[in-house]
Amino acid sequence: MCGALLRGSKSAWLRGYGDPPPETLIVVGMHRDFLDQSFESCELAGHLTNRYGIVNSAIDGDADVFLCRYLRQPWPDFWKRFQYYG
Repeated sequence: MCGALLRGSKSAWLRGYGDPPPETLIVVGMHRDFLDQSFESCELAGHLTNRYGIVNSAIDGDADVFLCRYLRQPWPDFWKRFQYYG
């Protein structure tokens, strides 16, 4: 199962991670350090681009797209820590 990891802010966190939890994630807008701590494998898959130069506050300057696998902890534990209000 594949999923997308959104920032854990506001209502995105309430949607949860699905059942069964995803095994592979497409991740955008996350710092590489966070991903390396959270997953056993993360590959850089691409970059978001914008030919108009419009700043996207949702990704906060992190335009890298990663393909991540093998969460290092159980999903319920990860998800509890993932929520924030920003």
